[in-house]
Amino acid sequence: LYLSGLLQRGVTDIAMFMNFEYPLSDSDVWDPATSPPTDDVIQEDLNTFFGVPIANRSIETQAADNRSWHYWDNQFFPQEDFVPLIQALQASQDAGLGGVATME
Repeated sequence: LYLSGLLQRGVTDIAMFMNFEYPLSDSDVWDPATSPPTDDVIQEDLNTFFGVPIANRSIETQAADNRSWHYWDNQFFPQEDFVPLIQALQASQDAGLGGVATME
């Protein structure tokens, strides 16, 4: 995924596909409006684009991820857009359509 390059070039319409090792938790398991993301409910990739950290991670795990992937250098979107995106993905997933969402 080369999101940063597209944004740097001023691309305004982006179709982004992400494959995760485990699924996003359903809305009956995790409400992102009331609980922060944890490793149990979401993989750490997507939330970093919004500057939203995974809660309750060990210092060692977080430090290793930061060194390996530079997650915290890759916030592209406002934090307030994270919850609506996750809720849209969960609604699509709950409807049996997979985690698909369109954001403006």
